[in-house]
Amino acid sequence: MARRHNSLRIALEAVHQSRALAACYLLFLMTGCVATTTPAPAPGPESSLDKIIDDYETSGPSDGTAKIAVLLPLSGPYADIGRQLLDASVLAMFDRGDETVELLPRDTEGTADGAASAVQTAISEGANVVVGPLFSHSVTAIKPHLRKANIRAIALSNNRAVAGSPVYLIGNQPEPQIDALTTYLRESGKRRIALLGPDTSYLRLLRNRLIQADKVGNIQLVDSRLYSTDASYTDISKQVRAITQYDKRTAALDDFTSIFESAWEAHEEPEEAMELALGQLEERVAAVRVQQAAFVLGGEKAREWTVSEVEYGTALTELMALYERNTTDEKTPQETMAEALTEFRLRETLGEIDLDAVILPISGQPLLVIAPMFEYFNATRPDVWMVGTDVWDTAELLEKKDLFGSRYVTAASENWPGFQSRMESAFQYRPAQLVTSAYDAVALALLEKQETGGLAFDEMYLTREQGFEGINGKFGFLPDGVARRMLHIVQLRDEGRQHLYAWEPSSDPTIESTASDADPSKIAPPLPSTEQRQGTPPISFLENQGQSGG
Repeated sequence: MARRHNSLRIALEAVHQSRALAACYLLFLMTGCVATTTPAPAPGPESSLDKIIDDYETSGPSDGTAKIAVLLPLSGPYADIGRQLLDASVLAMFDRGDETVELLPRDTEGTADGAASAVQTAISEGANVVVGPLFSHSVTAIKPHLRKANIRAIALSNNRAVAGSPVYLIGNQPEPQIDALTTYLRESGKRRIALLGPDTSYLRLLRNRLIQADKVGNIQLVDSRLYSTDASYTDISKQVRAITQYDKRTAALDDFTSIFESAWEAHEEPEEAMELALGQLEERVAAVRVQQAAFVLGGEKAREWTVSEVEYGTALTELMALYERNTTDEKTPQETMAEALTEFRLRETLGEIDLDAVILPISGQPLLVIAPMFEYFNATRPDVWMVGTDVWDTAELLEKKDLFGSRYVTAASENWPGFQSRMESAFQYRPAQLVTSAYDAVALALLEKQETGGLAFDEMYLTREQGFEGINGKFGFLPDGVARRMLHIVQLRDEGRQHLYAWEPSSDPTIESTASDADPSKIAPPLPSTEQRQGTPPISFLENQGQSGG
């Protein structure tokens, strides 16, 4: 038995040696898009981790066992997230494993060559199936070896370009996240969308999906800006300034106030000054009418912005109210108007911003720096929503008050808090949400072994219509190897995340579907009742109830 899990201990020791890294960064897809992960303190000699492994080691003899190879970056720059994924895999074995299945952790070093070497070692040691690797280049590297050995893998990548026999992807893909977001935003009356982020493959993919949504009329992509990955604070600030049309709106305020300033300078009598000002204001309104008519008739898609007739009227009413409030017998009309204009200019801009929501698919410190820029340029909440993708799903960001009120899309279901607590209790750190994919993949292998008596990631089993229920909620696999799963829109609040909206894809992953017309039976049977679930492990893969679902 000591021989049986020697490889597991070696892998864990390698990870523990990397604890000097205070944080590390996880590449999403094949891109340069970076998300910070929660640093994982190394467990002490008497930790829960050691107890779990010791319990697992005493579970039975190794002869005749089936083997799940887990390929993870256990050394190198991504060792921290690799360790978290391994911990989740061990927890799945502890929850659902028995003496008939063995875990074979192997280090990919976070590279394609390392992954190729790791899978060859695992195959030579009798691996029946593979969980991992994490990065798309590593998935590509192991495919030839999997085909030669005729075994399948559930990889943790979310790059659908590397999906397909013999690899299934359990990662949360970007395209459905955009579909879920645009559906939710449209149904919330937030149709005018802007996108801002670094110029990476990940952001370009998201932008292309938004362009598709714009073409079919789901939303209006008002602006889309990708800044250089080495852009400075000033460079990014200029992009935010442009997205918010700040210069045009400040110019509109200057023009409006100058009309009244010059009119009151030209005439001592308020009636004459007001008549001159209203005449000039009417010229502005007439120009707006001409501009709007030309825009409609021309059918242009270019972004157009102007102060509307209604907004001019509202501004006039507000300015006159300030004038009346400042009027006294001791002041001349010119002095009164000067004071009213000074107070009116505190609004900084004139004209409604033509944005309903800004999608910021960035994480960590960059997000905490960029999000407040929109408030600075008068794109204020709650009028303009700040919206994110699942790269926001880190423990650090969930606690930042600057983001409270913002929304993002995540795969995390109601199962996540309980799982997070178990991981924190067992390993003394708060895991990244990504680690649930490793738990779900290993647990799925164990479920297949229990239900069918075999361990092969059989295609018919993985693609069964009712799917599965995991830590990440309902999910299943399509024949092309891509995962389909329920997604959730959540709002950050001081009391934690609040679930606002559930979205399920159609059976065709290229077709957007709303939550209201999605058929739950296409994904998984209904969840067990609360009473049934209280005594179960943190993942409850539902029993196969046939093709009819629940």
